[in-house]
Amino acid sequence: MRLSWRDVTTLTAFPCFIALGQVLFKLTAAHAIGKSAGAALGSVIAQPVFYGALAVYALGTLMWLWILSRYSLTIAYPFAAIALVAVPLLEVLFFGVHTTAPYWIGLALVVCGVLLVTHSRITERKPLE
Repeated sequence: MRLSWRDVTTLTAFPCFIALGQVLFKLTAAHAIGKSAGAALGSVIAQPVFYGALAVYALGTLMWLWILSRYSLTIAYPFAAIALVAVPLLEVLFFGVHTTAPYWIGLALVVCGVLLVTHSRITERKPLE
């Protein structure tokens, strides 16, 4: 199966929603730091960002179902791994988290593995039946 730019864009949108949802959940969680479970829960549910995060995740879930109705799981799932890169990048950019070189090297190895798996799957030649 050859993937068009439209396919790649569609498959890439899902992990972007997941990454955005994670950032919104992290923003929400900041309001719960140092509070008891009850107070943290009350603080979290009072945050509009929390509902934004839930909405983004709900849309992402619906998008994932739509993707799975059109693409093989072996094609779609490796694209979900884009979130493994996007989330740490967003955390570094928005929250100032510091990571080490070994972390990024490990992440690069994961990305290389995903690329190999994806490439092998989309260039498979199926025998004529």
